[in-house]
Formats: sequence, structure tokens, C-alpha cells
Amino acid sequence: MRCKKCGREIKYENGRWHHWTKQNHWAIPEYNYYKKDEKKWKGFFIQLIWFAVLTFSIQQYSTIVEINYITLWWFIPLGTLVLVVIIILWVNYIIILLDYIRNWFKHRSILMAVCLLIIVLAIAGQAFQYEKTVSNSANDSYNSDKLSQILSKLNKPKIDSNKLEIRIHELINEQRQQHGLSKLTFDSELGNVARKHSIDMAENDFFDHININNEDPTDRGLKSGYRCHKDFGSYYVDGIGENIFQNNLYDSSIAIVLFIFHKWNTADEIAQSTVDGWMNSPGHRQNILTADYDREGIGIEISSDKEVLVTQNFC
Repeated sequence: MRCKKCGREIKYENGRWHHWTKQNHWAIPEYNYYKKDEKKWKGFFIQLIWFAVLTFSIQQYSTIVEINYITLWWFIPLGTLVLVVIIILWVNYIIILLDYIRNWFKHRSILMAVCLLIIVLAIAGQAFQYEKTVSNSANDSYNSDKLSQILSKLNKPKIDSNKLEIRIHELINEQRQQHGLSKLTFDSELGNVARKHSIDMAENDFFDHININNEDPTDRGLKSGYRCHKDFGSYYVDGIGENIFQNNLYDSSIAIVLFIFHKWNTADEIAQSTVDGWMNSPGHRQNILTADYDREGIGIEISSDKEVLVTQNFC
């Protein structure tokens, strides 16, 4: 034990503490091991900050999981390699921090040790479960407390794009009938025009009615040999109307250390959320409820990052 005032070694005799050599002050025992050495305090908090950063990195792994599309040496996913390195460092920092805490216990600073142990465990616990909600304007907010709802949907459903197009078409006609309008017929040629645009958006990573060649829906239709012209006597309509929507194969994901679990959407959920999104948007709603339109084509493409790109063309 050392003296709190001078730092020299002291001993306990006859009911009180004494210096080994004569000093001009009373011996005051220093029970707090880390108070004298401020560098150890600084070291502890630096390690704690790095530990928190690594914990946050593990949490966020579900948002960067798509880097697994990049592979090293033709077979090692880059995302998995990054996560393994992060977890190795994370475990190393746990060992370092626990060693600091062990020294607090050893030098009788029990309350301080317990408090710091709780802090470390609280931070560590954040790495084991993390909920991430994917942004989607058409989807209702997901209640993260209902874990059973997630577990029941961990198996990725098979999405048939053609069936999904037909289902969206059916829901569109339901909306038109509810508003006293006639049904739209499904035009397969117009659907091809829409599908080409969805594929173009997925492959060239953009989301717009105007493609990278500065072509609008009517230009794209003419390029594919499809012209929309209607003569109503007192007026005529020339050109293709269009709605587009960006949906997702999953609503949310849970990262549990090395494993990523997604809450997948069914085809019906994707179709319903797409139509709901359009109906809640004034411009898209107007297109759907336009009486002059009598046919539509719908084209869907699923991108490599699990986005469902929907194009709806009207004539």
C-alpha cells in the first residue's frame, strides 16, 4: 500500500498506518488504485470508446451486408471477412476492459468496478440484437416488439414477377371500381414497355420517369413500336401515362452477431403496399382514376439489392 499524499510505501502497525522511513506528515493510505495514475483512467476510457464503436459496427452490419456481393479470391465474401475481423477486435477489447475492472476489484474499489462492469455489459449487449427498419413510403411501420411476427417470416418467399404484375393489375381495377370507373384491360405489349423501364432502372441504378437516354414514357413506347393515340371527337389524347414505385423484398432485418435474418414480404404484401403507395400520392392516384384510360401494362424487375421496381403504363 502507498501513501495517498506522497506515494511512498506504508505499513499498518499498532492500529494505524506508518511510513517505512520517517516523514513530516501522517501516512494516508491510497485505496483507489486508479486515482493516482490518471493515465490508467485515460487508457480505460479510450478502450471503452473503441469497444462502443466496434459494437455499433456489428449492429450496422445488416446495412452493409450487400458488400458480400464483392468476393475476395473468388469465394470469400468481403462483408463476412470484415465482420469476422470486427468481432475478433471486439472480443479483444472485452478482455482488456475486464482486466481493468478486475484491478478495481483487486484494489477494493468494488462499487466503481461494479458500475463499470454494468456499463461494459450494457454496451456489449447491444451487439447481439439490433432491429433495422428499411425505408419504404408505402409500408406501414413495423412493430419491433412483435418478435413472433418476424420469426414466422424468416423463410424467403419465391416471387414470380409475372404473377405479381397480374396481382397489382387486379388491385388497380378494384380501386377503379370503388370509384365508379370501368376496369382497365391488361395490355401485354404495353407491359413490355413498362418492364423494359423497370429493368433499365435496376441495371443503371436510377429511379425516374426519364431514363438515362432522356426518354420519357411516350418516347420509350414509340421506340418499342407502341403508340398511344385516342380521338374522342372534341379532343384527343396522345402519349403514355406512367406510375413507378420502388418497393422491397423485405421490411426489416435483425442482426444477431454473425447471422442476418430478414422479415420478408409476400407477393400479396408487395402488391398491396405498391397500390396503397400510389393511392396515397395525389399524382399517382390521378393516373389510376383517369376515366380516359382503358388499358394498362405493368412491368416488374427485382434488383440485386432486393428492391422491387414497378412500372405501370397507361393508355
